[in-house]
Amino acid sequence: MADRGAVTTCLVADDHPAVVEAVADVLEEKAVEQIELRRPTVAILDLRMPGLSGIEVARHVERTSPETAVILYTAFGDRALLTEALDAGARGFVLKEAPLAEVVRAVELVASGR
Repeated sequence: MADRGAVTTCLVADDHPAVVEAVADVLEEKAVEQIELRRPTVAILDLRMPGLSGIEVARHVERTSPETAVILYTAFGDRALLTEALDAGARGFVLKEAPLAEVVRAVELVASGR
C-alpha cells in the first residue's frame, strides 16, 4: 500500500494532441523511454499509439520498470483487449468516455497497490 504522505507521480502518453497538451508534455513515441527515465508511479497510456501500442508498452514496462503501474486509457472497450492488456501487465483499463473522476480513481487504486 502506498504511503499517504508520499508523492505520486504519473506519466501520460496519448496519440490525441489535445489530450497530450492538456494533460502532459510527453510524446507518444517516447513513452517507454520516458517511463524508464522518470520511473513514474503510474503511466496512463493510450491503447492505440503510433509505433508501439499501449499493450506493447505495458509488456515492456512490466519487464523493465515493474514499479510503474500502467493504466490503459482507450476508446475501445473490447473485452479481448482488456484481457490482453491485463495479461501484458497493465494494472488498469479506463474508457475515454468515462468521467475524469474514474481516471483519478484508477490512478489512486493502482498507486495504492490495489
